[in-house]
Amino acid sequence: MSLPVPTGVKASDIGVAITDLGDPATRARLSAPAIEIVGNIAHLWGLSTAATCGLLGGISERTWRRWQSQSPVLDQDALTRVSLVIGIHRSLRIVFGPSLGDAWPGISNTHPLFAGSTPIDTILSGGIPQLLAVRELVDGWRHQ
Repeated sequence: MSLPVPTGVKASDIGVAITDLGDPATRARLSAPAIEIVGNIAHLWGLSTAATCGLLGGISERTWRRWQSQSPVLDQDALTRVSLVIGIHRSLRIVFGPSLGDAWPGISNTHPLFAGSTPIDTILSGGIPQLLAVRELVDGWRHQ
């Protein structure tokens, strides 16, 4: 999955594929894999169901269970969140390897972005802006 590209920016300008999350067919194609992938990452990160629901925008646990069993078409917000989580997960595994990369979201961190909190708690309290900030941080480490 790729991140949506800001208006006026061409994929060739930044080297990523553009995914039109406004297109219902695209969302339908991506939704079932997105639900499965975020569930797998949440498991690897040791997240509770409540934390997983928070990553997805504060959905209810009942909604999460329904998504897992029925694979509905997700909205742009949910797919954007999943894309960011996938990017964070990928970068963490590249930078730290699987073991530490999977543990890192749950470890208290002194980086100014986290101020002693865990990355997952920071993400849960700040929504998409914090997901973006964490994604940018770990991607920066990956490209150093």
